[in-house]
Amino acid sequence: MAGVEDSRRGAALVAVGLTLGAMALFFVGRLETGRLAGNLLGMAAGICLALFTLTLKLMRERRPGADPIGAIVAGNLLVALLCAPLALPGFRPTLPQGAILLYLGVFQIGVAYLLFNAGMRHLTATAAVVTGTLEAVFNPIWVFLGIGERPSGWAILGGVLILGVIAWYGLTRRGPQPASDTSPP
Repeated sequence: MAGVEDSRRGAALVAVGLTLGAMALFFVGRLETGRLAGNLLGMAAGICLALFTLTLKLMRERRPGADPIGAIVAGNLLVALLCAPLALPGFRPTLPQGAILLYLGVFQIGVAYLLFNAGMRHLTATAAVVTGTLEAVFNPIWVFLGIGERPSGWAILGGVLILGVIAWYGLTRRGPQPASDTSPP
């Protein structure tokens, strides 16, 4: 059983490493000083999402009956309060802009967190993070569809590799389960 657990841990490390490498391909030829701040903020956001996922999983393991949605809401309110001084000077949204912001806040953020929280009941933290990289795969597609910016060949290769890692990791997790493991596959 220890061998199965070591094998899973090894597969998780390989999946995370391959995913990070594939995501790095998105930046090949694009790390310019004019874009450096945005790229660094993007990487920091990804690291924060990974830490959030690990923290959420840790909360679930330590208190299996508790629902961490309260902590998620409190965290988002804290971030909003901390970022408001930077984001709000001179901010006067029109009614349609306010409606769009409300829609995005409720559906893009709120419902997404509810679904992510519900999914964490059935996934390991690694599976959630690796699967969550689908966002990185789809971002260049949305940008292309929205404003016509074509993704680089490196970004396309990175996206294909991420899809491959997700498929591989999902299939390797379907292997033999140790008797004491009660987590779903």
